[in-house]
Amino acid sequence: MKTSFIGSETGSVLFADGAQEKYQLFSPSYIKQDAESLVDPAQLQFDVAPEDFFSNAPRLVVSYDISVLNKLLAQNSGCIDMAIILKEQLSRRATCIHEQTIDSSSLETGNLEIDFVEDHFGAFSLTGDVYVDIVATVADEAWVKRLIGFKRFNLMFGIGKGLFTPIPKPPDFFEQNGAGKDTLWLVSLVATGPSSFTDIMASDIIQVFINEDSAVKFGRLCNAGVAGDLLARLFVVDVVSEAVSALFSFCTDLPTEVISGSICSKLLTRMGLDKPEDYMEFRNRWINNPSIVRARVQDMCTLSSTARTTTR
Repeated sequence: MKTSFIGSETGSVLFADGAQEKYQLFSPSYIKQDAESLVDPAQLQFDVAPEDFFSNAPRLVVSYDISVLNKLLAQNSGCIDMAIILKEQLSRRATCIHEQTIDSSSLETGNLEIDFVEDHFGAFSLTGDVYVDIVATVADEAWVKRLIGFKRFNLMFGIGKGLFTPIPKPPDFFEQNGAGKDTLWLVSLVATGPSSFTDIMASDIIQVFINEDSAVKFGRLCNAGVAGDLLARLFVVDVVSEAVSALFSFCTDLPTEVISGSICSKLLTRMGLDKPEDYMEFRNRWINNPSIVRARVQDMCTLSSTARTTTR
């Protein structure tokens, strides 16, 4: 049975007995985005384009560490509850797409395969991160659920995928940070030097706070057809422009050694700035006219052609 609900979480995963081995229960589990994808249980984050994701028959394969499963079954009367829950970071909405009991027969039936379909994601805006959580629990004598197994995957949707995840905040937060209660979003770069753009994941540097009073409706607007697509792209343009301007402030020359997933790795090639002469020429333009960054990012996000589409 599929259950939809809305809520929040701290981001911490706490086990009743503090035993970190509980992470091992589902450690062999993995996601395959398509038939050609390699099986890699260590891959937890996936860049996802909504228009392609579902047509490629993506699949979650739930597998168990047999030694840990046997131990947990022995400790819990041979029965464990399992659920697969999708959670969207932006809207704070969640959907349980599968529930079942794990017992000794699970050792014989082997892996559980769940095909992702659009209906599973129907309550989400698909403009940011969607967590896929595999959760194992048991009920104590008071019927309170106790977490004994957990694994999380992150599906990063949208044109800003892998760059940032909007973090809902109350209106007072924006006022306290120099904006106002009617601010929709606020961008903050946690950068301390050039290495912030080359050696650290972009999502750890770019912070985007969104007003929780309007986050859900904004997400729905961004997912409302071609006009919504244009709105989502304008949102990304604003965020990425701040990141590129900060990059130019810290890096006078083109960074040459960058890790995959960093701001430089994700943006410079897409903006045509991956050659020293091109980087320097455009940075000089930025010095004389800072707004040129926003115009270049508009081009990267194909704003004009997207706008033309909305008028057809």
